Parts: sequence; structure tokens; C-alpha cells
Amino acid sequence: MANLIPGIRNAARALIIRDDRLLLLRKNGGERGERYALPGGA
Repeated sequence: MANLIPGIRNAARALIIRDDRLLLLRKNGGERGERYALPGGA
């Protein structure tokens, strides 16, 4: 498994809804452009 590209990474994400609104992170990915992700960490 050490030669996997990209490597496997453990992460936790959360789906947070309040007052019918969803919390998302807006990310600027350079060449990948703007995208949205759930909050969390690795």
C-alpha cells in the first residue's frame, strides 16, 4: 500500500444543517478552480 498515488488518508467529515442551511467550506484550488467541501479534518 505504500506505493499508492495519492496515498490513502483517514479523514472525518460532518454534515451540519441549521435552519435549513448547509455549512460548506469554499476552497480555491488553483488550477482545479473553486470548489466546496464539507468541514472536517484528517
